[in-house]
Amino acid sequence: MTCGRLMKKSGGLVCPDCSRFPHFFSEGRSLYEYEGPIRETVYRFKYKGRKSYADAFAHDANELWGEWIRASADIITPVPMNATKLKKRGYDQADVLARAIAYECRVPYRHVLSRSRNTVPMKTLSRADRQNNLKNAFQVGDFDVKLKRILLVDDIYTTGSTLDECAKVLLEKGASEVNGIYISIGG
Repeated sequence: MTCGRLMKKSGGLVCPDCSRFPHFFSEGRSLYEYEGPIRETVYRFKYKGRKSYADAFAHDANELWGEWIRASADIITPVPMNATKLKKRGYDQADVLARAIAYECRVPYRHVLSRSRNTVPMKTLSRADRQNNLKNAFQVGDFDVKLKRILLVDDIYTTGSTLDECAKVLLEKGASEVNGIYISIGG
């Protein structure tokens, strides 16, 4: 019930990772599991310019989790991409997705966070290395987040390190609750 990972085998309410590694965010939801055709779809969305996929993802987010989104978010905001990647890729897929979900679910969108430093790609890093890589990487801009319930949007959830670091910064600035939604989650 924390990260949103499907509990196929254990049948429990909390996945083994979430029970061993508590999170700063309250809850997360995923649209799909990161397997099969979704892997390729997410890859095309991130790296091949298929920004239009965001509309389909947002539709599914509203169908699957719309009530939860509206009940748990005053603001929808993306996990920000570092400037080097943004310049190279030309767009921030989490930002495109956050805007689409906000529009589809009729929740205000606001770009609240920025990356204060570039980080190395996380694909091959361990949980501890991911956490170290993200320390002090995010900051809240000039928007007042006090007492706001914030929904963070990202593309893939693996260990929760990125979501945690963003949530930690937002909570330190007075956000009342931070949740997350992502296209896919690793099994």
